[in-house]
Amino acid sequence: MTMGIAKKKGILICFVMTLLFAVTGCANREEAHGLDKKEPTTITLWHYYNGIQDITLNQLVTEFNNTVGMERGIIVDAQSKSSVDDLAMAIKDSARKAVGAEKLPNIVQTYMDGAIELDEMGIVADFSTYLTQEERAEYMDAYVAAGTFGKDNQWKLFPIAKSTEILALNKNAWDAFSGDTGISTDELATWEGVTRTAQAYYEWSDGESFFGRDAFANYMIVGSKQLGKPIITVENGQASMELDEAVMKKLWDNYYVPYVKGYFKQEGRYRTDDLKIGEIVAIVGATSGMVYFPTEVTKGNEEPQPIDYMILPLPNFEGTQPCMVLQGADMAVLSSTEAQEYASTLFLQWLTEAEHNTAFAVQAGYLPVKKSANQPGAVTDYIAEHKVVLKQIQQDTIDAALTQIASGELYTLPGFKDGDEVRNLLNDSMNRLAISDRAVVLKQVEDGIDEERALTPYLSQAHFEAWLADMRQQLEAILSKR
Repeated sequence: MTMGIAKKKGILICFVMTLLFAVTGCANREEAHGLDKKEPTTITLWHYYNGIQDITLNQLVTEFNNTVGMERGIIVDAQSKSSVDDLAMAIKDSARKAVGAEKLPNIVQTYMDGAIELDEMGIVADFSTYLTQEERAEYMDAYVAAGTFGKDNQWKLFPIAKSTEILALNKNAWDAFSGDTGISTDELATWEGVTRTAQAYYEWSDGESFFGRDAFANYMIVGSKQLGKPIITVENGQASMELDEAVMKKLWDNYYVPYVKGYFKQEGRYRTDDLKIGEIVAIVGATSGMVYFPTEVTKGNEEPQPIDYMILPLPNFEGTQPCMVLQGADMAVLSSTEAQEYASTLFLQWLTEAEHNTAFAVQAGYLPVKKSANQPGAVTDYIAEHKVVLKQIQQDTIDAALTQIASGELYTLPGFKDGDEVRNLLNDSMNRLAISDRAVVLKQVEDGIDEERALTPYLSQAHFEAWLADMRQQLEAILSKR
């Protein structure tokens, strides 16, 4: 009996000592970086969130300040700069010390091009300084890789919430079309199938368009990756391009050609706008934007008609492995005192703990960033347990996106100087040509020219080659500036 009691006492002492060492180790780590709860370190965060995103973030900041922040000596001050453009301008003015500009904050929300510009000024901290490999491994590998850049390949962009793309349908219009033609949603698993389906819909509906997409650059970037020849590759911070003619022709045949024939369409600012007025019935857009999917369609002077939706995976090219875009701004910690940099990193860690991050992500229409939060059912369980109120389409989109991510590869344009210019070119080159050429075709048909004849010059190999040569020249001009 005595031996048993002694053994239990020994185990208890070991447990207490282990806990004490853990707490002491944590305290020592914080003291080593200059934190002192008697003299709290204040850190400022600039972001562009609005509405529910801003409200949710502020609630989390308050929770942090009243708990972990109070315990460790950190006060976070989060400030919204209203929009992406306003935030970018505020950061640039402060970094360049423009007259009347505010002092740079400790944390800024930014995309890769902005982060690279700041990094060239030598004012972006490396998270590896404050986080262990084990802590880094808690985050989705693709999300960390997307924030790692530069000659030294350092982790300088911290993921907070991400999104990808999804295919969504006006279910009512689809059911009518599918019921008459026998075409199933299986056809929509590939871009070639989307093109075939769009042609069938155009013929069935007597000339109505089927499909439209947002963020056209993603089609070029992810499509070329799927087809095995990424347009841009980056090594040691230096970008090089490859415009493989066969790959570009595949992209052309499954976007420009159906667009100029009228099977695809783009009218409003976003494709949900086009869907709302009955211009199209299928869209590809960001998972974070599906909250704007309309609940009714109003065509011309007709009475509004209620509609339901259908969420499907992003199409891939035939014979390729699933691949989808990774998008969403991240957080950069700017160089300051060691205490402020460490405090900033601790806050971002706390914000991305599964519970806090899931709360923020799902309310804002995004996806959480830690591996534990991306396990099957994790988000659904959280929503049910915490009685989170979401539109059903948000819930369905999140579920579909997490399933899609689990079985495919996430990809984004690698980080390099002038990457924003390259992305803008990829976004506009083919897409704008398709829009303008379609307008010319419609004008000629209106003037009495047969549609097939009007289309002929735009469907020629020469027209494709002229576009490709022009894009190659513009791309070379951008990359040669470096």
